[in-house]
Amino acid sequence: MNTSLATFHHDNFADLVDYTVTNRNGDNIGTVECLWADRDTGLLEFLGVKTGWIFGSNHVVPIVDAHLDQESQTIQVPYDLDLIKGAPTIAADDEISDAQEAEIYRYYSIRRNATAPAGSAAKTGLNTAATATAARTSEAPIATPDPRTAAVTGVAATAAQGTNRDARVGENIEVPLSEEQLKVGKRTVETGSVRLRKIIRTEQVQVPVELRREDFVVERIEAKDVKPGDAKAFDEKAIDMTLHREEAVVGKETVVTGAVRVRKTEDVETKTVSDSVRKEDVEVLRDGKADVRRDDQARR
Repeated sequence: MNTSLATFHHDNFADLVDYTVTNRNGDNIGTVECLWADRDTGLLEFLGVKTGWIFGSNHVVPIVDAHLDQESQTIQVPYDLDLIKGAPTIAADDEISDAQEAEIYRYYSIRRNATAPAGSAAKTGLNTAATATAARTSEAPIATPDPRTAAVTGVAATAAQGTNRDARVGENIEVPLSEEQLKVGKRTVETGSVRLRKIIRTEQVQVPVELRREDFVVERIEAKDVKPGDAKAFDEKAIDMTLHREEAVVGKETVVTGAVRVRKTEDVETKTVSDSVRKEDVEVLRDGKADVRRDDQARR
């Protein structure tokens, strides 16, 4: 059953630590890290909501229009996650000063006089309520730090974490802007290979060659042309004649006919590389209207 968180008494503040904080749609925003109550009335006024699991910030949220469901251990607030993430952050063990209280109400666009609990006196300071440690051990009484010290440390903590504050006249407030730049490197990859291998192939070659061959001719000559000799008449005689011919003799000789040379060349080509990069701009809110300007326009 949902009840107004403004009616929850401070004696049970420690029970609310680690409660789940949701918006009106039931979306999870974070968990209750700590609570702050009014020093004069003891009524609960602010929640410290941790929006991250381990390293989340402790954002301050007013309990105006917040509802408690003890059965599901859930606190429903009328704000979305993005709004709470941009809210002032204050450490769980710090007291909220008057200046910080006014800053918180300005951030949530809440009229301060409309938020004061019924019968509450004017607040001179807010003290820290239960922390996570108190919730896990015992319901320790509410500590009341020195408001002068708390005011100083609270403002310092707020300024250090970059929360909203009023600028003094003539004061320059710098908002660093960053952008991602595309860095293109080069690496060598293998695109293929070339191999020169000497092979042997066989082909038929025909070479013409002249070959001489000896033969014999038998002819009869007249008596007047016969030369006188020692030959005797009617004496048998044999004449032997050797005939010759040339045959082709094939031999092989290895000669250098040339060479093949290979060398690696290099070509250069221009290629366009594209990717997405992030760049920060400045959003200027003037009278509640957004005016997005680029960083080069913001410097003008």
